[in-house]
Amino acid sequence: MLAERLAAGGSGFDEGWNFGPAASDERPVAEVAGALVAALGRGRIVVESDLAAAHEARVLRLDTAKARARLGWTPMLGFHDAIATTARWYSGWHGGVDALALTMRQIEDYEGAIRSFGAAQPVLAQLGELP
Repeated sequence: MLAERLAAGGSGFDEGWNFGPAASDERPVAEVAGALVAALGRGRIVVESDLAAAHEARVLRLDTAKARARLGWTPMLGFHDAIATTARWYSGWHGGVDALALTMRQIEDYEGAIRSFGAAQPVLAQLGELP
């Protein structure tokens, strides 16, 4: 939606934007990392604490209100579909597939899912493997 507005020369859209999950799909970092490791089928999570490091906020959230209000945007991917899509991209890239080719394929698959079903969530699990 944002890319379409920018491509059409829409003024007032060339600024910072946040896009993120629905509140129901927010997860702690450890859960996101664990789900990604599981989806990739390899890797491990190592947590190293540094007591001298600056304090981080306990909860971090993206404020997507601007995207919702000005673009009419809502997230189309649930947590598990977003993890699976991300893992497929990184697996392809790690396997030597060109990053642009991976990205374009995922965009095409996503757009096709929306055209076919009216929403992406029910079909993302059925999307084809990356080239």
